[in-house]
Amino acid sequence: AAYLIIYLDHDYQKTIIGVPDRNNIWIMSRNPQMSVAEYQRMLSYAASVGYDVAKVKRVPQRWPSE
Repeated sequence: AAYLIIYLDHDYQKTIIGVPDRNNIWIMSRNPQMSVAEYQRMLSYAASVGYDVAKVKRVPQRWPSE
């Protein structure tokens, strides 16, 4: 499957991956906690390059205890 790295921060901690037809994006972070402000900045960036961010759903990052 084709995918694009549409954003990657300078220290490789956050990225946005998209597909060429702009139907899917993934906002990812090495840290499971992302501030609302940072998340909104990433959504704004994705929107600025043509992705429909109204369809994006934020998924809580909860990991079971080991």
